[in-house]
Amino acid sequence: MKKLIFRLTLPLTLISFGIITKWSFGIVVDGTDEFFYGFPLIYKCDGFHTSLSTQYFLTEMAINLLTYFSFWLLITWTLSRFWKINIPKLISKIFWIGFGVLFLSFIYLSNDLDDRYLIKRDFDIKIFDSGITIFGMHSTDRDKYQSKLNNQSESRNFKKEVSEFALNYSPNGASALDSIPESIVKGFKELRTIDKNAHEKYVTLIFTKLYAEHLQCCHQSYIIEHFPADKSEYNFDKLTMVNEFAFMSNYLDDEKLPEIWTSGIIEKWLTENPELLEFEPIRKYNQFIKTVSEKIKNGDYWNN
Repeated sequence: MKKLIFRLTLPLTLISFGIITKWSFGIVVDGTDEFFYGFPLIYKCDGFHTSLSTQYFLTEMAINLLTYFSFWLLITWTLSRFWKINIPKLISKIFWIGFGVLFLSFIYLSNDLDDRYLIKRDFDIKIFDSGITIFGMHSTDRDKYQSKLNNQSESRNFKKEVSEFALNYSPNGASALDSIPESIVKGFKELRTIDKNAHEKYVTLIFTKLYAEHLQCCHQSYIIEHFPADKSEYNFDKLTMVNEFAFMSNYLDDEKLPEIWTSGIIEKWLTENPELLEFEPIRKYNQFIKTVSEKIKNGDYWNN
Protein backbone atom coordinates (compact mmCIF):
# COMPACT_ATOMS: atom_id res chain seq x y z
CA MET A 1 0.00 0.00 0.00
CA LYS A 2 2.89 2.37 0.77
CA LYS A 3 4.30 1.76 -2.69
CA LEU A 4 0.89 2.48 -4.24
CA ILE A 5 0.57 5.74 -2.32
CA PHE A 6 4.02 6.97 -3.29
CA ARG A 7 3.83 5.88 -6.94
CA LEU A 8 0.19 6.65 -7.75
CA THR A 9 -1.92 8.32 -5.03
CA LEU A 10 0.45 11.20 -4.26
CA PRO A 11 1.23 11.92 -7.94
CA LEU A 12 -2.49 11.99 -8.78
CA THR A 13 -3.07 14.26 -5.78
CA LEU A 14 -0.40 16.77 -6.82
CA ILE A 15 -1.33 16.72 -10.52
CA SER A 16 -5.05 17.23 -9.88
CA PHE A 17 -4.34 19.87 -7.24
CA GLY A 18 -2.31 21.87 -9.73
CA ILE A 19 -4.69 21.44 -12.66
CA ILE A 20 -8.29 21.39 -11.39
CA THR A 21 -9.71 23.72 -8.76
CA LYS A 22 -12.57 26.09 -8.04
CA TRP A 23 -12.51 29.77 -8.94
CA SER A 24 -14.59 32.39 -7.16
CA PHE A 25 -15.17 36.07 -7.83
CA GLY A 26 -16.03 38.44 -5.04
CA ILE A 27 -14.83 41.32 -2.94
CA VAL A 28 -12.61 41.66 0.06
CA VAL A 29 -14.73 43.31 2.76
CA ASP A 30 -13.67 46.97 2.82
CA GLY A 31 -11.26 46.16 -0.02
CA THR A 32 -11.02 45.37 -3.73
CA ASP A 33 -12.76 42.87 -6.00
CA GLU A 34 -10.67 39.76 -6.65
CA PHE A 35 -10.63 36.28 -8.15
CA PHE A 36 -10.02 33.58 -5.55
CA TYR A 37 -8.94 29.97 -6.03
CA GLY A 38 -9.19 26.75 -4.09
CA PHE A 39 -11.41 23.79 -3.27
CA PRO A 40 -12.95 23.22 -0.82
CA LEU A 41 -11.35 26.31 0.76
CA ILE A 42 -9.92 29.40 -0.91
CA TYR A 43 -6.15 29.13 -0.58
CA LYS A 44 -4.83 31.84 -2.90
CA CYS A 45 -5.60 35.14 -4.61
CA ASP A 46 -3.68 38.10 -6.00
CA GLY A 47 -1.41 39.86 -3.54
CA PHE A 48 -2.50 43.24 -2.19
CA HIS A 49 1.00 44.65 -1.69
CA THR A 50 2.28 44.62 -5.28
CA SER A 51 1.11 43.74 -8.78
CA LEU A 52 1.85 40.27 -10.23
CA SER A 53 2.25 38.82 -6.74
CA THR A 54 0.09 36.09 -5.19
CA GLN A 55 -0.80 35.43 -1.58
CA TYR A 56 -1.20 31.89 -0.29
CA PHE A 57 -3.07 30.76 2.82
CA LEU A 58 -1.20 27.75 4.19
CA THR A 59 -3.85 26.29 6.52
CA GLU A 60 -6.46 26.30 3.78
CA MET A 61 -3.92 24.89 1.30
CA ALA A 62 -3.10 22.02 3.65
CA ILE A 63 -6.80 21.19 4.12
CA ASN A 64 -7.32 21.25 0.35
CA LEU A 65 -4.34 18.95 -0.25
CA LEU A 66 -5.65 16.56 2.38
CA THR A 67 -9.05 16.58 0.66
CA TYR A 68 -7.53 15.78 -2.73
CA PHE A 69 -5.31 13.10 -1.18
CA SER A 70 -8.26 11.47 0.62
CA PHE A 71 -10.23 11.37 -2.63
CA TRP A 72 -7.44 9.72 -4.62
CA LEU A 73 -6.56 7.38 -1.76
CA LEU A 74 -10.13 6.10 -1.75
CA ILE A 75 -10.10 5.68 -5.55
CA THR A 76 -6.71 3.92 -5.78
CA TRP A 77 -7.39 1.73 -2.74
CA THR A 78 -10.75 0.64 -4.20
CA LEU A 79 -9.22 -0.12 -7.60
CA SER A 80 -6.36 -2.03 -6.02
CA ARG A 81 -8.89 -4.35 -4.36
CA PHE A 82 -10.02 -5.55 -7.79
CA TRP A 83 -6.99 -5.08 -10.02
CA LYS A 84 -3.29 -5.28 -9.46
CA ILE A 85 -1.87 -1.81 -10.05
CA ASN A 86 1.81 -1.78 -10.92
CA ILE A 87 3.46 1.58 -11.64
CA PRO A 88 7.06 1.03 -12.86
CA LYS A 89 9.73 2.43 -10.58
CA LEU A 90 11.26 4.37 -13.49
CA ILE A 91 7.98 6.21 -14.17
CA SER A 92 7.73 7.09 -10.49
CA LYS A 93 11.32 8.40 -10.44
CA ILE A 94 10.73 10.52 -13.55
CA PHE A 95 7.61 12.01 -11.96
CA TRP A 96 9.29 12.92 -8.67
CA ILE A 97 12.37 14.37 -10.39
CA GLY A 98 10.13 16.43 -12.66
CA PHE A 99 8.02 17.51 -9.69
CA GLY A 100 11.16 18.53 -7.78
CA VAL A 101 12.39 20.65 -10.69
CA LEU A 102 8.98 22.33 -11.07
CA PHE A 103 8.71 22.93 -7.33
CA LEU A 104 12.13 24.57 -7.11
CA SER A 105 11.29 26.71 -10.17
CA PHE A 106 8.05 27.73 -8.47
CA ILE A 107 9.89 28.72 -5.28
CA TYR A 108 12.39 30.78 -7.28
CA LEU A 109 9.68 32.55 -9.28
CA SER A 110 7.52 33.07 -6.18
CA ASN A 111 10.41 34.75 -4.40
CA ASP A 112 11.13 36.89 -7.44
CA LEU A 113 7.49 38.07 -7.61
CA ASP A 114 7.42 38.76 -3.85
CA ASP A 115 4.58 36.33 -3.12
CA ARG A 116 3.23 36.24 0.44
CA TYR A 117 2.54 33.14 2.55
CA LEU A 118 0.09 33.54 5.42
CA ILE A 119 -0.84 30.98 8.06
CA LYS A 120 -4.51 31.56 7.20
CA ARG A 121 -6.67 34.08 5.40
CA ASP A 122 -7.10 37.10 7.69
CA PHE A 123 -9.79 39.01 5.83
CA ASP A 124 -13.49 38.47 5.10
CA ILE A 125 -14.84 38.12 1.59
CA LYS A 126 -18.20 38.15 -0.17
CA ILE A 127 -18.52 35.84 -3.18
CA PHE A 128 -20.63 36.77 -6.22
CA ASP A 129 -19.89 33.87 -8.58
CA SER A 130 -17.83 30.68 -8.83
CA GLY A 131 -17.04 27.74 -11.11
CA ILE A 132 -14.52 25.06 -12.00
CA THR A 133 -11.23 25.93 -13.70
CA ILE A 134 -8.74 23.68 -15.50
CA PHE A 135 -5.21 25.02 -15.91
CA GLY A 136 -6.49 28.33 -14.48
CA MET A 137 -8.65 29.06 -17.51
CA HIS A 138 -11.98 30.80 -16.90
CA SER A 139 -13.77 34.03 -17.74
CA THR A 140 -12.25 37.09 -16.09
CA ASP A 141 -14.86 39.55 -17.37
CA ARG A 142 -15.59 41.87 -14.45
CA ASP A 143 -18.16 43.96 -16.34
CA LYS A 144 -21.01 41.52 -15.75
CA TYR A 145 -20.55 41.96 -11.99
CA GLN A 146 -20.45 45.77 -12.14
CA SER A 147 -23.96 46.33 -10.74
CA LYS A 148 -23.19 44.07 -7.78
CA LEU A 149 -19.88 45.84 -7.23
CA ASN A 150 -21.61 49.24 -7.30
CA ASN A 151 -24.20 48.08 -4.77
CA GLN A 152 -21.48 46.65 -2.57
CA SER A 153 -19.53 49.89 -2.79
CA GLU A 154 -22.57 51.80 -1.51
CA SER A 155 -22.98 49.20 1.23
CA ARG A 156 -19.36 49.61 2.30
CA ASN A 157 -19.84 53.39 2.48
CA PHE A 158 -22.84 53.09 4.80
CA LYS A 159 -21.04 50.59 7.02
CA LYS A 160 -17.88 52.70 7.12
CA GLU A 161 -19.77 55.89 8.05
CA VAL A 162 -21.85 54.17 10.71
CA SER A 163 -18.93 52.29 12.26
CA GLU A 164 -16.71 55.38 12.40
CA PHE A 165 -19.49 57.43 13.99
CA ALA A 166 -20.35 54.76 16.57
CA LEU A 167 -16.72 54.24 17.57
CA ASN A 168 -16.14 57.99 17.93
CA TYR A 169 -19.56 58.83 19.42
CA SER A 170 -19.13 60.73 22.66
CA PRO A 171 -22.50 61.55 24.25
CA ASN A 172 -22.71 64.55 26.51
CA GLY A 173 -25.57 64.90 28.96
CA ALA A 174 -29.14 63.68 29.08
CA SER A 175 -30.17 64.72 25.54
CA ALA A 176 -27.14 63.20 23.81
CA LEU A 177 -29.22 60.91 21.57
CA ASP A 178 -30.71 63.94 19.82
CA SER A 179 -27.25 65.04 18.70
CA ILE A 180 -26.87 62.16 16.23
CA PRO A 181 -27.13 63.56 12.67
CA GLU A 182 -30.04 62.41 10.51
CA SER A 183 -27.60 61.18 7.85
CA ILE A 184 -26.09 58.76 10.37
CA VAL A 185 -29.51 57.50 11.47
CA LYS A 186 -30.31 56.95 7.79
CA GLY A 187 -27.06 55.00 7.49
CA PHE A 188 -28.15 52.78 10.37
CA LYS A 189 -31.49 52.16 8.67
CA GLU A 190 -29.77 51.20 5.41
CA LEU A 191 -27.44 48.91 7.33
CA ARG A 192 -30.42 46.81 8.47
CA THR A 193 -30.53 45.02 5.12
CA ILE A 194 -26.86 45.38 4.19
CA ASP A 195 -25.26 43.85 7.28
CA LYS A 196 -27.60 42.97 10.14
CA ASN A 197 -24.75 41.94 12.45
CA ALA A 198 -22.96 45.27 11.96
CA HIS A 199 -26.25 47.11 12.56
CA GLU A 200 -26.75 45.22 15.79
CA LYS A 201 -23.20 45.79 16.98
CA TYR A 202 -23.06 49.53 16.36
CA VAL A 203 -26.60 50.32 17.59
CA THR A 204 -25.71 48.45 20.77
CA LEU A 205 -22.50 50.46 21.11
CA ILE A 206 -24.40 53.77 20.72
CA PHE A 207 -26.91 52.91 23.45
CA THR A 208 -24.28 51.42 25.74
CA LYS A 209 -22.27 54.64 25.51
CA LEU A 210 -25.43 56.70 26.08
CA TYR A 211 -26.38 54.84 29.26
CA ALA A 212 -22.81 55.02 30.54
CA GLU A 213 -22.87 58.80 30.05
CA HIS A 214 -26.20 59.14 31.90
CA LEU A 215 -24.84 57.19 34.86
CA GLN A 216 -21.61 59.18 34.88
CA CYS A 217 -23.12 62.63 34.57
CA CYS A 218 -26.38 62.21 36.44
CA HIS A 219 -26.23 58.89 38.32
CA GLN A 220 -29.40 57.58 36.69
CA SER A 221 -30.94 56.54 33.40
CA TYR A 222 -32.94 59.07 31.37
CA ILE A 223 -36.08 58.81 29.28
CA ILE A 224 -35.18 58.41 25.63
CA GLU A 225 -38.72 58.08 24.26
CA HIS A 226 -42.29 58.89 25.34
CA PHE A 227 -44.72 56.63 23.49
CA PRO A 228 -48.29 57.74 22.70
CA ALA A 229 -51.20 55.84 24.19
CA ASP A 230 -52.62 55.32 20.72
CA LYS A 231 -50.26 53.14 18.67
CA SER A 232 -51.49 54.75 15.43
CA GLU A 233 -49.90 58.01 16.54
CA TYR A 234 -46.41 56.52 16.68
CA ASN A 235 -44.35 56.51 13.49
CA PHE A 236 -42.34 53.27 13.39
CA ASP A 237 -40.65 54.35 10.13
CA LYS A 238 -39.35 57.69 11.40
CA LEU A 239 -35.59 58.14 11.26
CA THR A 240 -34.70 57.85 14.95
CA MET A 241 -32.15 55.83 16.87
CA VAL A 242 -35.00 54.60 19.11
CA ASN A 243 -36.59 52.99 16.05
CA GLU A 244 -33.23 51.44 15.16
CA PHE A 245 -33.03 49.96 18.64
CA ALA A 246 -36.65 48.79 18.33
CA PHE A 247 -35.90 47.10 15.02
CA MET A 248 -32.82 45.42 16.47
CA SER A 249 -34.32 44.27 19.76
CA ASN A 250 -37.94 43.66 18.73
CA TYR A 251 -38.90 45.05 22.14
CA LEU A 252 -41.72 47.24 20.83
CA ASP A 253 -45.09 45.53 20.79
CA ASP A 254 -47.00 47.43 18.13
CA GLU A 255 -50.25 46.26 19.72
CA LYS A 256 -49.47 47.80 23.10
CA LEU A 257 -46.74 50.41 23.34
CA PRO A 258 -44.95 51.06 26.63
CA GLU A 259 -45.35 54.45 28.27
CA ILE A 260 -41.63 55.25 28.09
CA TRP A 261 -38.22 53.85 27.32
CA THR A 262 -35.18 54.83 29.36
CA SER A 263 -31.53 54.52 28.42
CA GLY A 264 -31.23 51.69 30.95
CA ILE A 265 -33.05 49.37 28.56
CA ILE A 266 -29.66 48.52 27.08
CA GLU A 267 -28.89 46.47 30.21
CA LYS A 268 -31.72 44.08 29.37
CA TRP A 269 -30.50 43.78 25.78
CA LEU A 270 -26.90 43.03 26.80
CA THR A 271 -28.04 40.48 29.37
CA GLU A 272 -30.02 38.66 26.69
CA ASN A 273 -27.27 38.98 24.09
CA PRO A 274 -23.95 38.42 25.92
CA GLU A 275 -22.16 37.56 22.66
CA LEU A 276 -22.09 41.29 21.88
CA LEU A 277 -19.66 41.72 24.76
CA GLU A 278 -17.03 40.06 22.59
CA PHE A 279 -16.77 43.43 20.82
CA GLU A 280 -14.20 45.27 22.95
CA PRO A 281 -15.77 48.79 22.89
CA ILE A 282 -19.13 47.40 24.06
CA ARG A 283 -17.43 45.30 26.72
CA LYS A 284 -15.48 48.33 27.97
CA TYR A 285 -18.54 50.55 28.39
CA ASN A 286 -20.60 47.73 29.84
CA GLN A 287 -17.94 47.20 32.49
CA PHE A 288 -18.02 50.94 33.24
CA ILE A 289 -21.81 50.72 33.64
CA LYS A 290 -21.46 47.86 36.12
CA THR A 291 -18.79 49.68 38.10
CA VAL A 292 -20.73 52.95 38.33
CA SER A 293 -24.02 51.15 39.08
CA GLU A 294 -22.38 49.36 41.99
CA LYS A 295 -21.00 52.62 43.33
CA ILE A 296 -24.41 54.30 43.06
CA LYS A 297 -26.05 51.35 44.78
CA ASN A 298 -23.57 51.55 47.66
CA GLY A 299 -23.72 55.33 47.87
CA ASP A 300 -20.02 55.62 47.03
CA TYR A 301 -20.49 57.48 43.77
CA TRP A 302 -22.62 60.19 45.36
CA ASN A 303 -19.87 60.97 47.85
CA ASN A 304 -17.17 61.52 45.16
